[in-house]
Order: sequence, then C-alpha cells, then structure tokens
Amino acid sequence: MRRPGVWSALALLLVAGCATVRPPSAASAPHPNFNGLWKMASAEITVKPEDDQSVLTDEAVRRHQAYAHEFDTAIDTPDRFCMPHGMPWIMVSRVRDYLIDIYQTDERVTMLFEGMDVHRLIRLDQSAVPDGFTPGTNGYSLAHWDGATLVIETSHLRPSNPAGAFQRSGAMHITERWRLIEHPKYGRALEVDLTVTDPVIYRHPAHGYQLYVPAEPGSVLNAYGCPESLWDDYVGEHEAKRVTPTER
Repeated sequence: MRRPGVWSALALLLVAGCATVRPPSAASAPHPNFNGLWKMASAEITVKPEDDQSVLTDEAVRRHQAYAHEFDTAIDTPDRFCMPHGMPWIMVSRVRDYLIDIYQTDERVTMLFEGMDVHRLIRLDQSAVPDGFTPGTNGYSLAHWDGATLVIETSHLRPSNPAGAFQRSGAMHITERWRLIEHPKYGRALEVDLTVTDPVIYRHPAHGYQLYVPAEPGSVLNAYGCPESLWDDYVGEHEAKRVTPTER
C-alpha cells in the first residue's frame, strides 16, 4: 500500500529542485568583447574637448595665444618631436591611418596604438590608484561595468607643457563610457563618450566622442618608429657636418 506522506515529500523535493533551475539573468550575461583591431570611423564625427572654444578658461586661452605668438604652430608641434599627446586626445584622434589593437581580459584592457607606439592600461580588478604611482600622459585608468557599458575613470595625469595646442593640468579627470553598438551607417562599432573636467583648462565639463569600427581583414598593427627616425636624422645631419668640401 502506498504511503501518501512519502510521495508528498518526494514531490516537494522535485518541485524545489526544478525551482532552482533558472535561465541566466541579465546580470550574469557575458560582458561585451572589445578585442580586435579598430580604426576611426570618420573624422567628421570625432569630437575633441577643446572643439568648443567657449568651454576654455581664461588661462587656457592665454596659453593658446602665447603658443601662437611665440611659435610656428604648423611646424613647432609636439608631434615633430614624437611627444604623444596622451589622454584624452589619444582616444579622439582624427588621424585616419593609425590602428588600435585592444586586448581584453577579466582583469584589464590593454590598448596598443600604432600612432607613436603608445600603450594604455585600463584596470578592471582595482578600485584605487596605488600609492607611489607617478603621473603620466595617460594617467591611471580604473574601470567597472555598468551593464553592457564599460565605465573608465582616469586620473593622475601629468600636466602638459603650456606651449602646445593640447592643454592639461594635473587636476584633469576623465570619465569614459564604452559601448558596442550597431551604427546605422558603419555597422558594428565601438562608441566612446568622454567627459573631461579640469578647473584650470575648462570652465565646465567638456565633451569628447569617438567611433571606432573594425579594421579590414588582414590589417596589421605596424610600428611607428618616430623616435628612431629622429635619431637617424640627427646622426645624418651630424655626419654631413663632418664631411669636408673636398670629400663631397
């Protein structure tokens, strides 16, 4: 004879077991994958923080005017001396030909920039800038996920030289939001929104924008070689001065 109590208990166990089997929630869904070679989609839609001149402080305007007065801004540029602009400008470059290689893991995002052989590290496994970090042109970047958006906070940036088009103080802070989107014109794309605060340079938070698209199949991240070419040119000039007129 069947014992109702035993069967009831078994039924409850089966129901409980089924109740624990649920489809993956949105929170457990995999994060977007930014791995791969990317290039700028279009210079026309790229936005640099200083494009809006009204956002510049009096100090920033003074620096720009002094630079234009004392230097030939078409020739006397940091690029001529292979000086990278650093953040935020490496993310909003309007140069079409240089690729960016992105390597993403659970702990960090590593970016390799073909232009001037620059690299950038974005830490996903840290919540604070470590003691002893020396400020640099790319600063220190900490990131976290907000759903499908990667939010990156960059601080500890080295002040730029007052002579130059791209001005930055040590107080600059940059917030980026990365998203993979399906663009109506360019298709699959990596969208980067920037908000830049710097009380020395900007009256209020400035905006930047970049859209990256996948590089063509077979593309290769090449070496820029700028410092080497500067030295080669210098040595060549030095050798030319050593040659006597009769040797020419």
